[in-house]
Amino acid sequence: MLCAVLLIAISIPIFLLSEQWIKKQGQRFVDRMTIWREPIDSWNL
Repeated sequence: MLCAVLLIAISIPIFLLSEQWIKKQGQRFVDRMTIWREPIDSWNL
């Protein structure tokens, strides 16, 4: 029982930190894939 409580107490913060890290890395990947940007105001349609 004590082992289960310790496992849960350790795994919850690790899960939350890893979730934030994965989101941040995913956003960095998307930012790197976006190379060319042009402001919409300069488009003459």
